Amino acid sequence: DLKSKIWFFGGSTIWGTSVSDENTIPSLSSDLNHNFQPVNFGESGYNSGQALNRLIENIDKIKFVKKIYV
Repeated sequence: DLKSKIWFFGGSTIWGTSVSDENTIPSLSSDLNHNFQPVNFGESGYNSGQALNRLIENIDKIKFVKKIYV
């Protein structure tokens, strides 16, 4: 896919606990700008330290980073 990707890391708010997939923060953000594809790395129950660890585990897969939100 040629779209830029925006990776979202966080806890249940990013994951979208108790909402449908199309109502998660990453999904709604892509509705604002169709030029990118959201990638949701949120996990229900994660705290900020766990979200940061998830980012560290995956940082080598990111080829070009503009912004990271945790």
